[in-house]
Amino acid sequence: MDYNLKKGLEEGRKEGRKEGMEQGVKAFIEICKENSLAKETVSDKLMEQFSLSAEATKEFMGKYWMMESKS
Repeated sequence: MDYNLKKGLEEGRKEGRKEGMEQGVKAFIEICKENSLAKETVSDKLMEQFSLSAEATKEFMGKYWMMESKS
């Protein structure tokens, strides 16, 4: 396999994992909100379950906590 193809595949996998993580985090936050969990509890659990840094957790919470639920 040539170098450029291998590099492209690696980048594609990395992007796919990032998108999957984003979808999982969003769903996790939505489920927690639907079950009336406190924001601080959700933040703590998010960090724990997804092995996120405090900074990444804050970013995700800011992005998804205030979103309207699907239901």
